[in-house]
Amino acid sequence: MAEDPRRRWLGGDRAAHEFPIAQHIRKIFRRALGALNEARVPYVVGGAFALHWYSGFWRVVKDMDLYLLPDNTNWAMDVLDKAGFSARVKHEQWLAEALLNHEKVDLIFGMGNWLSYVDRNYLDRSRQGMVLGIPTRIVPVEELIYSKAFVASRERYDAADLFHLLVATGSELDWTHLMELFGDNWEVLLSHLVMFRYVYPSHREMIPSWVLDNLLARLQRTRIQPWRDDKLCRGFLLDGIGTYSLDVKEWGYRDARQEMWEKRETQRFGKWKAA
Repeated sequence: MAEDPRRRWLGGDRAAHEFPIAQHIRKIFRRALGALNEARVPYVVGGAFALHWYSGFWRVVKDMDLYLLPDNTNWAMDVLDKAGFSARVKHEQWLAEALLNHEKVDLIFGMGNWLSYVDRNYLDRSRQGMVLGIPTRIVPVEELIYSKAFVASRERYDAADLFHLLVATGSELDWTHLMELFGDNWEVLLSHLVMFRYVYPSHREMIPSWVLDNLLARLQRTRIQPWRDDKLCRGFLLDGIGTYSLDVKEWGYRDARQEMWEKRETQRFGKWKAA
């Protein structure tokens, strides 16, 4: 599998498989990738490894993130069980995990905020690459940015990762696709782009003018349109730990995350029943 030639790193020309990680952890992650490859389970690598692949930026990793279609999750778990891991579903809305010697491989089949499931775009738009010396596919950078944009809790805030990705790949992004990913949550994207301009004023040109014009026009339209629905809190879409629990339990706000999840599951059941 040939390495994607379009990569441009900020940090130099370090080989793609050189990732700073302890040897015993490297062996475990390589075992997982090798087992899934041998079984031909479709997946893409995300998380810190994808961040490193796109930008050259690295940090200490606690686990390996793999994205796969919901319908393939049990398949992947069975394969990793046979490879010596102990796999289980951790969160029915989005996450399974496989453990070996206290090291973890996350099998991600949905957004951590329950907003959406992994779909074919994650696979079809992925790039060929090498991770820890294993040929694999890398999550599309637009989907990676999208997932990181909603990690904004008191315990973890992924904006820095998102900004590094914009610096490294902004000139090559499919901005139309990125905006389609955010959809009605366009304000999350706008907020990150404004902060990106602040953090990296010398890279403002990475954001096409038409993108900001579009988002600011939406802001202007909504600014003059009062909210006419019941009180709604979208906080759980950004921080699911419990920071916004008081808003729902005592202050009378509707929980946007729960409502979106129930609506999506109803639609999913309806499609399944029709099929």
